[in-house]
Amino acid sequence: MGCGPSQDIGSNGNAPTDRGGKKAANDRKQRIHVEERENPSAYHNTEDVHALVTEILQGNVEIKCPPNAKIVRIFTSSTFTDTEHERNALMERVYPKLKKFCQERGFEFQVVDMRWGIRDEATDDHMGTELCLREIEACQKLSSGPNFVTFLSERYGTRLLPRKIDADEFESIMSHVTSEDGKELLDSWYKKDENEIPSVYVLQKISTNLPEYKSDSDETKGQAKNTWWSVSEKLRRFLSQAAESVFRSDSRANKYKYSVTEHELNKGIVEVGNPDKNCFWFHRILTDVDAQEAEDRRLLDRFVESGDSEDDAKGLLDSLKTEKIVVKLPKDSILTYNVNWTEKGIDPKHVSEHKEYINQLCQDFEEKMKERISEGIAGRIHSEITDPLYEEVAQHAAFCQDKCESFQGRDNVLKPIENYLKSNKNNTLVLHGMSGSGKTSVVAMAAKMARRLISKDAVVILRFLGTTPDSCNIRRLLYSVCRQLSKAYGDDEDTPDALKMLIRTLPERLKKATKERPLVLLLDSLDQFDAEGDARKLSWLPLELPEHVKLIVSTLPDKEYECFPILQSLLDNEQFLAIPKLETSDSETILQSWLKMQNRRLTSDQMNALVQACQQCPLPLFLKISFDEACRWSSYSKPEESQLKTTVRDVIINLFERVEMHYGDMLVSRALGYVTAGKNGLTENELEDILSIDDDVLNDVYQYWTPPIRRLPPLLWVRIRAELSSYLVDRGADGVRVVSWYHRQFKEAAQQRYLPDQKTRQLIHANIADFFMGKWADGKKKPYISKQGVKGESDRLVASQPLVFGEDSYNLRKLSELPYHLMQSEQLQSLKDNVFLYLDWLYTKMKAMSLRHVFDDFRAASAKYPDDTDIRLVSEVLQLSQEALLIDPNQLAPQILARVVQTKKLQALVSQAQNPKFTCLLPSFPFLTPPGGPLLRVVTGHRDNMMGLDISCDGKLAITAGADSSVKLWDVESGYELKSLEDVGLEVNNLKFCNGDKHFAVSFKGAINIYQSSNGSQVARLCPDGESSTASVPFAVGGECSEKLFVPCQGVLKMIDLKSETTVKEVTDDFLDERYWSCYIQAKGYVVAYYNTLLGRKMNLLQVVDMSAESPAVRTIEPYPKTKTPGGVFQTHPINALVITDDRIIVSNMVENGLKIYDIKTLELLKFIEGSKRDMSARFYLTQDMRFITFPNKGRVCVWDLNTETRSNILEHPFPIYNTATIDGHNIVTIGIDNLMRIWDRRRDDPDARLPRRDWQSHKAPKTASDDDDEKERELFADLWQIPGDQRHIVAYSKQRTGDDCAVTVWDTATCKPISRTSVKSPDGLRWSILDKNHAIGVVGQRIKIIDFVTGKITKVFHGKTGGEWASLVKNRTEIVAVTQGGRNLKIMDVASGKPLAILRHGTTESRHSSPVAYFNCDSEDNGRNVCSILEDDLLTWYIWDVNTRSLKCTLKAPGTPDKSSMVIRESTFSSNCTYFCCKYKENKDINTDVAVWNTLSGQLTHRLKHEKQGSVSSIVPMGDDKLLVSYCEKATDIVLWNLSNGERLERLPGHSFRHVDKLLLTSDYRSLLSYQSFSAKEREFIIWDMETRAKVAGFTVEENSVIQLAQDGNVVVVGANSIGSIVSFTLHGDDVTKFEMPKNDSSIYQAAAKEIVLELVDPANDEKDDPDDMDSDFDSDED
Repeated sequence: MGCGPSQDIGSNGNAPTDRGGKKAANDRKQRIHVEERENPSAYHNTEDVHALVTEILQGNVEIKCPPNAKIVRIFTSSTFTDTEHERNALMERVYPKLKKFCQERGFEFQVVDMRWGIRDEATDDHMGTELCLREIEACQKLSSGPNFVTFLSERYGTRLLPRKIDADEFESIMSHVTSEDGKELLDSWYKKDENEIPSVYVLQKISTNLPEYKSDSDETKGQAKNTWWSVSEKLRRFLSQAAESVFRSDSRANKYKYSVTEHELNKGIVEVGNPDKNCFWFHRILTDVDAQEAEDRRLLDRFVESGDSEDDAKGLLDSLKTEKIVVKLPKDSILTYNVNWTEKGIDPKHVSEHKEYINQLCQDFEEKMKERISEGIAGRIHSEITDPLYEEVAQHAAFCQDKCESFQGRDNVLKPIENYLKSNKNNTLVLHGMSGSGKTSVVAMAAKMARRLISKDAVVILRFLGTTPDSCNIRRLLYSVCRQLSKAYGDDEDTPDALKMLIRTLPERLKKATKERPLVLLLDSLDQFDAEGDARKLSWLPLELPEHVKLIVSTLPDKEYECFPILQSLLDNEQFLAIPKLETSDSETILQSWLKMQNRRLTSDQMNALVQACQQCPLPLFLKISFDEACRWSSYSKPEESQLKTTVRDVIINLFERVEMHYGDMLVSRALGYVTAGKNGLTENELEDILSIDDDVLNDVYQYWTPPIRRLPPLLWVRIRAELSSYLVDRGADGVRVVSWYHRQFKEAAQQRYLPDQKTRQLIHANIADFFMGKWADGKKKPYISKQGVKGESDRLVASQPLVFGEDSYNLRKLSELPYHLMQSEQLQSLKDNVFLYLDWLYTKMKAMSLRHVFDDFRAASAKYPDDTDIRLVSEVLQLSQEALLIDPNQLAPQILARVVQTKKLQALVSQAQNPKFTCLLPSFPFLTPPGGPLLRVVTGHRDNMMGLDISCDGKLAITAGADSSVKLWDVESGYELKSLEDVGLEVNNLKFCNGDKHFAVSFKGAINIYQSSNGSQVARLCPDGESSTASVPFAVGGECSEKLFVPCQGVLKMIDLKSETTVKEVTDDFLDERYWSCYIQAKGYVVAYYNTLLGRKMNLLQVVDMSAESPAVRTIEPYPKTKTPGGVFQTHPINALVITDDRIIVSNMVENGLKIYDIKTLELLKFIEGSKRDMSARFYLTQDMRFITFPNKGRVCVWDLNTETRSNILEHPFPIYNTATIDGHNIVTIGIDNLMRIWDRRRDDPDARLPRRDWQSHKAPKTASDDDDEKERELFADLWQIPGDQRHIVAYSKQRTGDDCAVTVWDTATCKPISRTSVKSPDGLRWSILDKNHAIGVVGQRIKIIDFVTGKITKVFHGKTGGEWASLVKNRTEIVAVTQGGRNLKIMDVASGKPLAILRHGTTESRHSSPVAYFNCDSEDNGRNVCSILEDDLLTWYIWDVNTRSLKCTLKAPGTPDKSSMVIRESTFSSNCTYFCCKYKENKDINTDVAVWNTLSGQLTHRLKHEKQGSVSSIVPMGDDKLLVSYCEKATDIVLWNLSNGERLERLPGHSFRHVDKLLLTSDYRSLLSYQSFSAKEREFIIWDMETRAKVAGFTVEENSVIQLAQDGNVVVVGANSIGSIVSFTLHGDDVTKFEMPKNDSSIYQAAAKEIVLELVDPANDEKDDPDDMDSDFDSDED
């Protein structure tokens, strides 16, 4: 046998095959960018397509859009009996590989094999050929790359009867039928249908004349089948022979003799302009078949056409091959296989040669398809058509065209819209009407006629909400609309991704409209928005439109969808247009028009039935469905077959019933049930796979016949889809095309019918979940029990479902659908195992979609399973880590390990986090706020400091104000930002909910704005002190239902009614004559109190007034009378806090911090409750029951319980907090200086949610941290010092927040345990340099000492004194440099002896005069050779000293003058080889600092390193080879690597997310960089950079800034964690990282100390004495 493509069928049949096809491949590459205009489906890189795309993006909805589906869809054509082995092998072995290949490239792979697995019963309606041709056309239209493959071999194929024949043609043929039997037979099977224009004869269903054809009896059915084949063959011959007589050589006769295969090949290859790009022929030639004996004929006839057929099938086959296919296809698209015949035909199971042939076919098919698929995808990539924006716009344009195509009438609706479009109005038009009233079609027509009415250059932006995933979601909708606006107006600027920024961007983009190019924006079905971002509350909708902009929206009027009532509250009545029901005359006109378009008519009785039904339900949707049903009626239909239901739901159910009756109840109910149950619909591949693992369906389908592979035959779904083609649409979802219902009414009807009860819904969703989990993919065999009770198992060949296809193509379908279906199918454990407790899932979804999508999943699960601890804890971990995960999803595993204290509860997730696949820094143990405690969630928002806070009376909403002039509305339960109001005004200083929480008020300089709480839209602007006022506007909210505002103005207190927006009462008060704008005011009901801390002598006065009185009078209280100091000076202490209850006024201040309580009526002092001197009483917030007062107290919340008259400090924060708000004293919201809003429940006090202390004390007597340690101040890490020659251990310097207590602790970075601890009292702190493993050098007073920090002893005191605060080690740590006693020079001292060696004098030998040393530094901490110094009276001149020669190398003079220029002397350094000296510098009029670079050999200034974005220098660090790392702040926050030799920028590291960094630490080999911010509360991420690739390796975000150091040769990052009093070691992990193994055995000198050692640094008896032999005393005497 000749196996493999050995011959290529050419004109002579024996030309050699070019398997490599190199020349042809090169030819294809040359042609790949040339494509016919009429078929831009495969390659789109042409000017025509570019122009087409541009026109579509500008809003031309009438252009036919080039297809944009990311699909490879191949139709396989073959004859039925002879290619079974080939098709089954490809199905099993190749198609799954091609699916994976396409998935990895972001494409879907579909094969349409209409022969595979089809039983005879599917041919009852004779639709097979039509469906095949329709599918070929769909493949040609949609596929990127190959779209048609034929396996034509030695069989011509089945020839079927035409289903319809033109009446004139049929009657001509009948006139040439000579046999009376033939005429009678044709008359019985072909009926004339005069409803079709022109009339046709229709072949009747087989079961019409042979009802036994659908019998349940195999025997009866078999007899009917044989009868039909006999009848059909007679019919075909009668027709064929008569047609030959009538048409002779006319091509019209071909339809009666062509096989289905030839029809397919004509459509797929012959009639195609360029089939060489996307068509293949895999041609099998059976050798020596002509020599077979007659006894083999029956088997042979299954594979080979006999040459003696009276219809000349063999001749037709040869003609098809040689005259059609070979002529159209290039050689490299034809692969030929010579296969020897055997007595069993093609038998790969038993014949090795045939097995080899099948293997070769599979290999060739896979290679060729991958080659062409790659080319097709490449062609798309080079085209604008790959832009997701085009994909979105094209879908809406196509949907619009479909709606307009069948639109008729409705002039009563279109005319007002036309008037609106032509008017000069700049307001919104709202279309509203009940479901099915035709709103969507009206919007489509409005879009179509917009350009004609306004301008041919108008930009039309159209979205049918809910028809695509991007139009269901407010963020994605605004993103696509803003992008389209930008592209349409030729300004392709960046579009933000965050919802809050998009809401700001939309009004700005609308302003692009001009008179020449006006804009029409149409948004249909606002009610179709999903829940994200509270889109239906319409806070994003611009109410004020710029000039030349029209906005048309539509919605259902139902209150449950929220939109319509909100629009009514915002807009005037004339802005609404109701879509009425259809008039009878309109219905009849529309029906007649539709019939004409369809080339159909109805009998009079049928027309009357249709019109009467529409009169009972005059809705366009009902009209459309009923019309589609009527189009199925033939003129010979019986009256009972021409009946209609009278409601939309009933007519839909009737449609479903008919489809079920035709195709089987089980198959239809499950197929449509799956489509309905899909979260965003299902792709056809997904649906076919899901049906193939549903054994109920397969047992029903396989009732009488079982195919070789247990899968659903593809044709079955194709037929159902064709039956419902008008009501099922293809929409985009997750980057693919999904099938879904085109109208809400269909989905609701399908839910009612196919998902009727909980049991059914669970089953359907469970099957879908199984598919997306890949439960039966990748060769896993699914067990089954057939309908006959036979057990078995089989591979269903369903698509694999990894989280990621290949390297970076995410499985968005799985990520989107799986959580939903697991929840709906009540598979809680599976939901946790595969989603919520699965690290890779969480990480992948964050990367592929967003953290918000992950939160949405948790939110849905928490609502369904509110008592599940695992889901709650993981959700809280993510909520607490939100800030870090928004910066970098790679922090997921580290944040889990840093927060989960009790690992038993989340053991599986913690175990996964300890071995992540992605690169990250893992901490040694938890040290961040754990889940389960009082802190529920942490929310990021404002760009600048949060200043104001309030919550609604029900606790569901919160509002915050930022120093960036923004105000944000929050959902407290979820932490979601509902609305962001930007640029509200300058100095937003007060905000409150008011008017029963329906509104909130925001004050700023000059005005108060009132906003709706439901959507954030502004409803009023109040200027209490006049329009011209620019003063801040304090206010309080009061009245019966918070409907009054009380506002201090110039000399007067005003009461403003919010409903009328007018001042209803005012009272004069000279207290308000001065600085009234700085008053603090509170109100309860109508009682108002206010004070002013800026009024000097009056700052201790409280003004009280009852505004309910007819003539209100102001009364004054003096809670804190003036007091006289012992020196006779009077002191006035201000009021700092105030609240009002129903019967009391309570004040406090920051001196006493107690509560003074006054009677609200008499103003008598009722009592004083003593407070704590350590409190900071300000910004009191009173609970609704008036029992608790909360206020920010440094880093905690202080709570007063007015019932028990006690106070407590709770809820420890990492940073000081600015404000608190609570409705009940338990659920508390806080804002802090770290720009975070925290949401707490103080009642939650799970012991497992407490971080264990790991400090020195805990190792001796373990104790758990608790918020109850009210007054205790913990020790804070102040610095971490590396130990020379010891990479394992580190020395930590810590101190109390206040006081002189310090400590030095040696830590083991491998175990993170303390080894020894020495406590020290030092008022000035410790500035030590580590000398060796147990010694440090430090300055104590004026003495330089060597301290043994392990034994706690002073081992050496250096001779003489120093006038500086520190000493630096040089020359391999054998010498030190320090300031001389007088402070004017430097001295070099010997470490071993403690004696001075040399003086480095700044003055001349003669004068010896100089000013004090301002600063000095060395080039290296270990092996310094150079020292720089600068003097206080000349801060522009550096002195550079050579340590070895003890001499001055040079002086470096900075340009400029001292009064206008400056150097930041502590930001200075030498280059690695000391050739260059660098310093942070600012000259004259420069706004920002840069780096001045001098050459130390020449003493010349060589470069000024300036940032191109005018960033100021933050810190500088030298690298090897004369490089310098500079971190920047202000306008730039990146890190730049400079070449010092030429002053050129080598590389830019992007820097950090929020603020600049001020710490840069390099490893000794310069391969890694650690960057972090040491003090800013807003920037808390530290990052490791690879300095070879200049890329970020990993980062981690802490909750509070701390000291950080590198250890273990840079393999370990050590963080001082104040929360637990311990160091935490971080190491890199991930699949791409060589894991660093911590050393296990400690062979160092350190031994674990039993107790803390107390060190006395100061020796009062000796430290003050002068040493008589101090060599520097005569140089620096005070007399000099």
